[in-house]
Amino acid sequence: MRMRIHREEGHCLRETIQAAISGSPTREEVNCLIHICHSLAHPFLMRKIATGSLLRMQGSAIADLAYDCIAELFQTDDGGTCTQLRSYFCGIPLAGCEDEEILPHLRKLVFSKVNQAVFRLYTEYDPALSKILRNIKSAVHSFQNFIPLERFGEPCFVPSTSGSLQQLPPYTPEELEMQFLPRTTGREHIPELLAKLSLHLRQQDTRCRIIPLMTIGMLFRSVYAGRYPAEEIVLPGETMLNSHDALMAIRQACREVEVRMRRKYLGRKKVSGPLLRDYFQVIEEHLEEKIVSGNGSDHHLYESLRSFYPGLTKTNYYLEHRNRLEYILKLVQKETLRRLHES
Repeated sequence: MRMRIHREEGHCLRETIQAAISGSPTREEVNCLIHICHSLAHPFLMRKIATGSLLRMQGSAIADLAYDCIAELFQTDDGGTCTQLRSYFCGIPLAGCEDEEILPHLRKLVFSKVNQAVFRLYTEYDPALSKILRNIKSAVHSFQNFIPLERFGEPCFVPSTSGSLQQLPPYTPEELEMQFLPRTTGREHIPELLAKLSLHLRQQDTRCRIIPLMTIGMLFRSVYAGRYPAEEIVLPGETMLNSHDALMAIRQACREVEVRMRRKYLGRKKVSGPLLRDYFQVIEEHLEEKIVSGNGSDHHLYESLRSFYPGLTKTNYYLEHRNRLEYILKLVQKETLRRLHES
């Protein structure tokens, strides 16, 4: 439908691309090509959000991100040529192709740019996840217990010694996490986790065995979330502190660390003042449950933060909040423990 509309407006995809890579496009031709690329990138991002492989964002932010993803395609050299488009299409005989034959090539290029942009986004917001993704790709290359492939524009993996069962419904991230986490200890290296995942996928025959790379990365991120639990705070054996003493130590530690964190985060505009305050409210409640009530182990930081932000998804939490929140929690625990020992 989009291709028919562009023809009615007098634009031919083949001629538009040829103009862009020859260095003589008109502004109208460039805008037309940008519009086509954006119309491919935008729904691809929407699908990533729907499947949980990208944090949720407002509609306008998605549209802007789609433009950011394709921007590199329209960078020109001194002669006005879109160099990346030229490099990509120089091996395709455009002159003998119809628009319907060219469109799949353009779609593949746009999807590749979107995937690269999403990886950059995760690198910025969650360096730990970015490292996991790199290690997954490296381990798959070295051990070959998975076969890399592309499905619906997404980089995916399928166990190398079994059928893909691609006709079956795919796993949801939550379903895969529920089934896989009990098989792990949190101390495995990436190759061992991949081996366990491969075994799990091969032993089941009710779900598609093709898993997106990002889903595997988020799954392993959840495994490691329990590897370094917040250090236990044990009340000093010689000094029996009452609940009031413990509460005072927690609250004073929160105020002390909050002053330091405000200088660190607010000065660099990394976190808003209200969000930082909510972080410390979550941490204070968590430690009160842990020390005073003795049941803090069941008090999940994500659930607590979501009580302040009902629309917060797990994906958004892991991307934007988890590392920062757990880092601050450790600082407050250390300060609390110091105050308890000095009491």
